[in-house]
Amino acid sequence: MLAQVLVPLLGLALLVAALATGTIATAHASVARTASSIAAGALEHAQQQLIDAIASAVRAGGGVTPVPLPAPSTGLVSYAANLWRVETSVAQTGASGTQGGVLVAPSLQQSPGVAEGRIAARVTAVVRGADGTPLATRARMLTLRVLAAPPYAVVTGVLDAAALSIDEQGDSGGASAGDDTRVHAVLLCADGGSGACNGATPRPADRFADQSWDAGTQPPQGWAR
Repeated sequence: MLAQVLVPLLGLALLVAALATGTIATAHASVARTASSIAAGALEHAQQQLIDAIASAVRAGGGVTPVPLPAPSTGLVSYAANLWRVETSVAQTGASGTQGGVLVAPSLQQSPGVAEGRIAARVTAVVRGADGTPLATRARMLTLRVLAAPPYAVVTGVLDAAALSIDEQGDSGGASAGDDTRVHAVLLCADGGSGACNGATPRPADRFADQSWDAGTQPPQGWAR
């Protein structure tokens, strides 16, 4: 009789343990998904801050030497009655014109009105639990095309450490074969409304030059920065 009672109780205990294990696994998966989503959003925000900082510096005429990097930031996010810490940081890894660089940025437009260059940076976002344990980390290597004219800074190369599919990976900036992705400069006639420029056509003013540089990371086979 005792054995008959113990067997169902043992089965019940195993069932409860299995349910508890499944509940814990589901909770861990939920935490991982939420933390990863928060890290992804923080990464995008930090990337946009970098673009805005560079664009603002170029627009103001201050140039990008040194590169105006956003300061590291820390924020708090509430999740299931816990406070998570979200940390972002941006670091420059390279810039065009680097002496002895192992890469070549092709056909940079050196006309004064454009003054094209390249900047490479690493953007990182980390989500930590209340005890400081990392819950999710996202990192991305960026190549930015920098111009003295709008839009001033644009991302043209992306390496995502999460191996996510990104529509525009690799830097085609400066390609002359196939689709011409070089930046072209032209001179326009300006007469202040006098009419002296009537019939005048824009004149090409291209001044292309290759520049050696070191992006700070080795791109995959077949990529150019």
